[in-house]
Amino acid sequence: MGTLRVIRNYYQAFFSHSGLGMLFAVALVWLLAGRGRKRRENRDRRLLIPAVIIALVTVCPFSAWVIIRAIGEDVYWRVFWMLPLAAVIPYALTEITDEIGARTDDRTGSLIRRALVVLCCAALIALNGNLVIGNAFFTDRTNDYKLPQRVVDVIDIINEHAALHDIRSKRIIAPEEIAVYARLYDASIRQNYGRGTLKNESIQRDMYRLINDEDPDYADLIKKLRHNHYRYAVIRKDADDRQAMENAKFECLGETTSDMGGFVIYFNSRWYNVAERRKARENGEIPEETEEPAAAEEPDRTLEASAADTWTVTQYGPRDINSMFYTIRHPEKGLIVVDGGWTEDADYVRGVIKDLGGVVDAWILTHPHQDHCGAFNAIWPDQQDLQIRAVYAVEMPTPQECLEVAPWDSVDCLNDFLSLDIPVLTYVHRGDEMTICSLSFQILNAFDDEVRAHSKDYLNDGSMMFRVESPNRSMLFCADVGKNMSAFIYHQYKQVLPSDYIQMAHHGYGGLNAGFYKKAAPEAAFFDAPDWLMDDADGRYGTPKKIALMESLGSRILSFSSAPNELQL
Repeated sequence: MGTLRVIRNYYQAFFSHSGLGMLFAVALVWLLAGRGRKRRENRDRRLLIPAVIIALVTVCPFSAWVIIRAIGEDVYWRVFWMLPLAAVIPYALTEITDEIGARTDDRTGSLIRRALVVLCCAALIALNGNLVIGNAFFTDRTNDYKLPQRVVDVIDIINEHAALHDIRSKRIIAPEEIAVYARLYDASIRQNYGRGTLKNESIQRDMYRLINDEDPDYADLIKKLRHNHYRYAVIRKDADDRQAMENAKFECLGETTSDMGGFVIYFNSRWYNVAERRKARENGEIPEETEEPAAAEEPDRTLEASAADTWTVTQYGPRDINSMFYTIRHPEKGLIVVDGGWTEDADYVRGVIKDLGGVVDAWILTHPHQDHCGAFNAIWPDQQDLQIRAVYAVEMPTPQECLEVAPWDSVDCLNDFLSLDIPVLTYVHRGDEMTICSLSFQILNAFDDEVRAHSKDYLNDGSMMFRVESPNRSMLFCADVGKNMSAFIYHQYKQVLPSDYIQMAHHGYGGLNAGFYKKAAPEAAFFDAPDWLMDDADGRYGTPKKIALMESLGSRILSFSSAPNELQL
């Protein structure tokens, strides 16, 4: 009974309670009865056989049940699209007209009969259909693109702002009355759709619901806008909450009016990159701070006197699990933290920083995986008596993009990071050179189009690889960069790879190839791994091979078994 109900409901919906379905059935019966002229029997056969098969497949309970099981009840109605209504009905009516006209030898009478039949047939079809040309389907054009003016107005505001600030990634979220036309007007607009969206369809569904809701949950909407790297948000005027958006650092770019009530356009100002922010300040879009913030009381940064006034690199291994946490400190010039490990390590990391004076001059985050960035995500919103003066990270692709190419990856840590408000955040790029606390830094890898071209493991292969150098020594931090990037980075930066120390890529068990490490030829190699990973008893990871390689190069092996491990930089 369930299948019959589905057939009946979709039959009524498809034919809109008109008589076209019955007209189609009568036409089929007429043709099957052989009422058409004999000379057309072959033509009838070529048309009738497919038409009858399709009709039977569509309404037969058994075949309908099979189709519903295969494609789902919600899309079964599309089977009705295959019914050859436009071929069978006119053909049958033409045959009827021809046969009625042939029943008399009077030429004039035959023409009159045929004309009357044609008029009756046209009336029959007209009474069973709907008018196509009407205000519901056609309106006067208001622009050369023949698109709704509301779409042109909204996208023009976005394009004007993007051109002013040199924003190349115009990623927007908009209600459906804008979204369905946006890329017809400007193909450079990026939306929440595309290949692979079904792999993360819950994100699409949530965003669609929120942006089209008459009364959206703005806390949830703002969180998802940040998490998914939306630069622009288009909100219906009747659903707009200006205060909530501006409190969340969404800049109102303007409003439009339309027959649908109008829209408000916002820019997610937290995603100005460094160059965009500088340009915006020059143009007066972001005012310079007129007052210096009150200086906080300087915590005690006194460290135990060292044998020489040099920088100290320390590797930590707080638990029996792979993680990455380093400090680079100088008793007078400052403290730099690299990563920090898991969320569960937050208290340990906080304690280390307190012991070193409580002030972090720069916190470097190589990439947003839990074993690297989890502790920072927990500490930043709850700094207590710590000071974090600067944060450096890589601007990764959206969580959605990461999952599209690597559905096995985890983006939880990336989502958590994107939800944080970090005014002191700076994104770094491949090739950047900078000085932090008098140390020289050179960025050898960070997510960009080269990573996109060479790898699908965006978060690992897009992590920050950097070389830090003091007047005396140097160290190469490889983060979790993998073999996909080995050849490219080697050929691009082979002149600067030789270093005194190296942090082994991907905890020493994965990562870069042998040629890369041979070129680096370090005195010491830091493996961010506990004993079980170093020993690799079941041969799953291959860490012993990397240990043997580094030992063959004369490198001293350091791991969590002897942590904390310190060397002078």
